[in-house]
Amino acid sequence: MSELLKEAKIGRRNAKATLTRAGKTLRHTLHVQRPAEEVKQSLTKLQEAYEKLITKHEELTKLIEDDAEFETEEAWLADCQEAFMNFEIEGKKHLDEAAKQVSEENITNSQPSASASDAHNENNSDQNENNNLNLEQVLPDNALPVSNDVSTGSQAVATGGEVPTENSTCGFRMEKPKLPNISGDARY
Repeated sequence: MSELLKEAKIGRRNAKATLTRAGKTLRHTLHVQRPAEEVKQSLTKLQEAYEKLITKHEELTKLIEDDAEFETEEAWLADCQEAFMNFEIEGKKHLDEAAKQVSEENITNSQPSASASDAHNENNSDQNENNNLNLEQVLPDNALPVSNDVSTGSQAVATGGEVPTENSTCGFRMEKPKLPNISGDARY
């Protein structure tokens, strides 16, 4: 083996070690769920390491004269390429998922905020108070107003003996009676 060929193999081996370290760094970054920026940086380092490996491999293959040895080295590069693509795909999947989460958060944030719904509820309570005042002015002396809690959105009013039938709901709920827990002999 010539001295140049030996140096080219050592250079390629070192480039492969750099690629392996960059791939492990990317996997670790993904495993601990680091932010998308850090994943992008790891992915960039991985791509740079792969490009250096390709360059070193081409320098080596220029020095190889035997076809069988050339095929062996190309098979080695194919294995390295497959490992690189697996690392790259993992990183890009993580970045796609992170982008989806950011877009979902943006959609959630664009919906009306809680303060807007509070203001809407405040306006509704003001209207309910105005409706109560109007009912008190219209009701005869023997009428009994029923609270707004009985039915949602409508006010039920009971007048002397009349029972409202439209949209009436029962405001009373029966609680289940609490029974004692009995274990074993229940004689008293």
